[in-house]
Amino acid sequence: MTPMMQGRGSASLSYIVTVFVVAMSTFLGVSHAVQHVVGGDVQKWAFLQANSPITFYNDWAANQTFTTGDTMLFTYNNNTHSVVEVATQADFDACNLQANISKYYSGADSVFISKAGTSFFICGTPTHCGQGMKVSIVATGATVAAPPSPVVQGPAPAQSVINASPPAAFYSGVTSLALAILLTATHAAVFLG
Repeated sequence: MTPMMQGRGSASLSYIVTVFVVAMSTFLGVSHAVQHVVGGDVQKWAFLQANSPITFYNDWAANQTFTTGDTMLFTYNNNTHSVVEVATQADFDACNLQANISKYYSGADSVFISKAGTSFFICGTPTHCGQGMKVSIVATGATVAAPPSPVVQGPAPAQSVINASPPAAFYSGVTSLALAILLTATHAAVFLG
């Protein structure tokens, strides 16, 4: 009867290890969020260079892979620019500031991508948007929880300043979960094996 128990225990241990590996591979994919510097490290969010096409920002976005959990970092001079997220392609095309979802004014705004689909961003100065300071992105992946609410830093001219940076330890729960699963698997192996 003892050999039968050993066989059953090792099968259970193999099952537990398999479940652990699958679970970890799933969670580790979430922990590798990417921060995309809008426009790249040189151009950033600014007036287009004289030799840049008006589609510069959308051309840049087409060469990026956006996934839920990533962030977009808009770095710009907040004396002349801002970032406005608008609702639709039509609002994006028309530079319609009235259809805003969110407004950012800090000059270093980190926008968290929480859902799959297309998102539209324009400069809050209408003439700048019309000159090409706008970008649309397409993100893939499952919807993820948004970071805590933005912090209101103080009033801008007739607006509130929003800094929507996700906290540095936003994904630290993945490590805790991995340790909990490992501990559970170890205990199960001891008691079953």
